[in-house]
Amino acid sequence: IAAILKALGSGGALGKAVEAATTTYREGTAQRAHVDTGTFAGAQEVEYAALLGTVYTGDARNPISGEAASTYAPYEEARGGGHAAYQQTFAGDTTKAIDAAQAVLLAALP
Repeated sequence: IAAILKALGSGGALGKAVEAATTTYREGTAQRAHVDTGTFAGAQEVEYAALLGTVYTGDARNPISGEAASTYAPYEEARGGGHAAYQQTFAGDTTKAIDAAQAVLLAALP
């Protein structure tokens, strides 16, 4: 039981599975981000809290406008199509994220 509880903790296999899935989503949003200067793509960050992984646009500044990527990211996403990096990543990479998490979990099995 102790091994199972350890595996289910944020530092165990389940936590590593969350990290694998979240990393997959971060890579997807960075690859799909509309690029003018590269600030938006480069500002894709991850955060982990217990067993929750979050991908978000950080505050990197656009070298031309000086505006934070996190400020204009919602406008890019709302434009849709090739500008909607988060929507496209969710639609295109969810299976890949699940597969990454599953691989971590299966590798942890005795």
